Amino acid sequence: MEEKAKQNPNAGETVKEKKRLSTTARIAAAAGFALVGLAVLVLVGTLVYNFISSNNKVVEAKVTAFKNDKQVASKIKNVIKNSGKYYSSSSNYLRPLSDNSIPLNEQSDTSAESSEQVLNNHTAYSQAAPESVDDTVKTDDKYIYFLNSGGGGKISVFSAEGENSKFISELSIKNNESESFLFKSFYIIGKKLTAVEEEKISVSKDIATTITRIETFDISNIKDIRSVGKYTQSGKYCSSKIIDGKLYLATVHHCSDENDLPKAAYGGKALSDSDVIATDNLYFTENTSEPNFMIISSVDTEGKSDTVNAKAMFGSSDEVYFSDDCLYITSYEFDDGLFNKQNTDKASYIHLPVRTTQLVKTELKDDISFASTAKISGYTDCQYSFDKKGDCLRVSSATTLDNDKFTESVNMFVLDKNLKCIGKITDYANNETVKAVRYIDDTAYVMTYKASDPLIIIDLKKNTEPKILGETRISGFSSTLVPVNDKTLLSVGYYTAKEDSKDSDGVKIVTFDVSNKTNPKKIDEKIFKNYESSAQYNANALLIDSKKGNYTIPMVYEHYSESDGKLERKFGALTFKVESGKINVVNDYTSQIFTASSDSQTSLDRCVSVGEYIYLLGSDYNYYKAEGNALIEAVVSSQ
Repeated sequence: MEEKAKQNPNAGETVKEKKRLSTTARIAAAAGFALVGLAVLVLVGTLVYNFISSNNKVVEAKVTAFKNDKQVASKIKNVIKNSGKYYSSSSNYLRPLSDNSIPLNEQSDTSAESSEQVLNNHTAYSQAAPESVDDTVKTDDKYIYFLNSGGGGKISVFSAEGENSKFISELSIKNNESESFLFKSFYIIGKKLTAVEEEKISVSKDIATTITRIETFDISNIKDIRSVGKYTQSGKYCSSKIIDGKLYLATVHHCSDENDLPKAAYGGKALSDSDVIATDNLYFTENTSEPNFMIISSVDTEGKSDTVNAKAMFGSSDEVYFSDDCLYITSYEFDDGLFNKQNTDKASYIHLPVRTTQLVKTELKDDISFASTAKISGYTDCQYSFDKKGDCLRVSSATTLDNDKFTESVNMFVLDKNLKCIGKITDYANNETVKAVRYIDDTAYVMTYKASDPLIIIDLKKNTEPKILGETRISGFSSTLVPVNDKTLLSVGYYTAKEDSKDSDGVKIVTFDVSNKTNPKKIDEKIFKNYESSAQYNANALLIDSKKGNYTIPMVYEHYSESDGKLERKFGALTFKVESGKINVVNDYTSQIFTASSDSQTSLDRCVSVGEYIYLLGSDYNYYKAEGNALIEAVVSSQ
C-alpha cells in the first residue's frame, strides 16, 4: 500500500515540469540497498517519484525550490547540526565512496562503443571526441601538453620531435589571494587551452574554502601563452564536459555555516557576497545527510558573455555523471540504524552506510533545469556506475548489509526517461566490493573483490529483464576493463599475494574469453610483482595503438630490501599485445631519465603516442625546494 510522505510546511515549491522529457538515461551503479520497486506519481505541477523499499513502504522523492533566504539559512543550519556525528574527528568513518580510485573527471559515456572504436591513442574509456573531455595530457601532434603531478600547478609544453623533443614553455599562475593553487585538468580546442583550476582560500583564521576557476588561454603563440578569460564558482571540482560547444562545470560546495552560500562570477576577482547565486536558482533534495551544494553552470569560454548561468542543489554528494545532454546529481541518505550499530560495535574503518541515493536528472539544453528525480537503494560508487543508452539510464549500486562485518551486496537498476525503475537485479555478489563496472553495448561487465575477483556478466539487452549471464573468478582484483574485440576482454588491475588482502603487491594483467557470456573463462594472465601503474586507477593511462594492436602502460618498480635496507626504484613502460587471447610482452622498457635522488620524488604518470614514438611523462619533485619539473622521454614505438 502506498503511503504519501507528509508535507513539510516550511518546504518551498516543488520543481514544476516545464516540458515533456525527451531524453533518457541509463545508470549502472555498484552500491546499494535492495530496490524492490520504483513507482512514479505525477501530481499537478509537481514531479514526484516514489521509491519502494524492501519493506514495501513508499517514500516520495522531490526536488524543491527554496522560497527565501531565511529558509535557505534554516535548512543549512539543520543539516550541519545533524551531520556532525558522521564527520567527527573521533570517528573512523569514511564518506560513502568505494575503494575504486578512478578519477571523477574522467568521462565514461561508452554505451555505443564497438571494440574497434575503443582502440584510440588517447583514452580507454571515452566515447566522446578527445576535445570534449578534460584530461591531464593532450597533444595536437606538434606539441604535448602535460599537467604533471609534482609540478606545483604547472602545465608543461613539449615539442613532439622524438628523441629531439624539448621543453617549450610552461603555464603557471600566481594569485596573491591564494594559499594554494592547483590545476586539475584542461581542454584544448583549436588555439585555446581551457584549464580547470582549484584554489583553497582562507575565509577566517580557522576556516578555509575551495573555489574552482575556468581559465581560458590563447596558445596561438606557444612561447607567449596569455590568459583571455576567467570564470569562478564556489566548491571543489567534481566534473565538467563540453556539450554542443558549451562547457558545463560541476562543483561541490561544503557549507561551513548557514551564511556560507554558493557564489559564481566572471573575471579574476575574489568572490564576494555580491556574487551569491540568487535564491530562485537554489534547490534542495529531501532527507539529505550532507550540507553540500552541487553547483552546475554553463561557462562561456569565448569571452562573449559575462552573465552567470548557474543553479545549485543543496544536499548533494560529490558524485555526478555527465551523459551527452544531461547531468545526473546524487544525494545520499545515511542509515542511522547501521551507523549507530557500528558505533556501538566499534566497527573498524568502514564506509558510511547509505540507505538510499536520490538521483536528480539535470537537463543541459537552452537552460539548466532539474527535470526529474527518483530514489534508488544503496549508494553509487563513482561515475562509472552510470551508463546512458537511448531512453534508459542504467545504475549499479551497493547495499551495506546488516551483519557483523557490515559487508555489501550489489544491485543493477534500469530506469526509463522519467527515472522510473523498469528493470532490476538486486542483492547479487553478496559480501563483495565492486572494483570496476564497464558497459559495452547491451552488456555490463562487473568486477568485484573479496577473497577472489569475480567477473560478472549482465545482459541488458531487454531493459525490463536484466539478467546475470555468467561469471568467473580469479585472485586479486581488476579496476580497468577494455574490450580487445567482441570475444576478448582485457583487465588491468592489482596483484595480491594473499587472499582477502586490501594491499597491492603488483600489477596484474588478465584476458577473458567472453565469446560465451554464460561461461566466461580466463585465458591468460601476467603478474609483475612489486610494480605499480597509474593504469590501475586511471583508465586513460592505458595507451592503445589500434594500428599496431599495442597496449602500453607506465610502470614503476619499488622494492625495499630488508637485508641491506636499500630501496630500489626504477621507471619505464610496458608494451604488450593480445593475440588470440594471449598476452605477449613486446617491450619492457626501463628509463634512464626517470630516476629518483635522495631529496626528490620521481613519478611516471602517463604515456602518449605521437607518430612512431611513445612519450613517457612524469615529474621530479624536490621536497626541500618545494618545486618540481616535468620529465619527458621519447621511446620508439614497438612494432
